[in-house]
Amino acid sequence: MFGTMRAVPYINTYEEALTRFNTTTPIRGSNPVRRPLGNRRHKHLSIDKTEDNSIQLILYDTPVVTFKPDNTVVIAPKQWTSAFTCAFISGVLRGVHGRHQRGKLVVCVNDEEYVVEKNAELVLERVDTSGWKECTHCGDDVHIERWSRGYRLCLFCGEEAARAERQSWCVIQEYGKGNYQFVTQTSATTTLKQTNQKHLRT
Repeated sequence: MFGTMRAVPYINTYEEALTRFNTTTPIRGSNPVRRPLGNRRHKHLSIDKTEDNSIQLILYDTPVVTFKPDNTVVIAPKQWTSAFTCAFISGVLRGVHGRHQRGKLVVCVNDEEYVVEKNAELVLERVDTSGWKECTHCGDDVHIERWSRGYRLCLFCGEEAARAERQSWCVIQEYGKGNYQFVTQTSATTTLKQTNQKHLRT
């Protein structure tokens, strides 16, 4: 399911969304007319234009992301938010990440998190990104303040790197009498149970 997002491009502005709509050929025989957003076989991902010239990026029958002519972006997951909805938002909007939390959509923008309730919407405004840097891992935007503090990864890549780093940490066990002892990953289940040598646990 999530593999279908690989063929979906990032769309950053209303102009890009409008160009995408105008240059995409409708799926033959579709009624109503449907234009694919990515691979033409993935009919559940589509792009449409409304009467007010807004461009909608549609997941199944829900316009999850809408680009307005004033260059604002509206995120509206409607009643149900799934993991695929979050992946869809992250897959079409550069620098915007969605995640699922207790049935609600949480949108992360510029290291700030916004909770979108059911049937509610989040309105974003695109601004000049000249003060942004590029993540050295995934290419997403990194805020200039985060960059100036020495971080070269975006928030999500940073979390993955930190998680991998923690897995390489070692544990040193202190004994009441004697030296410290290095605890490896394989010996941890046994060594840590023998902290109190007078009362060994099995």
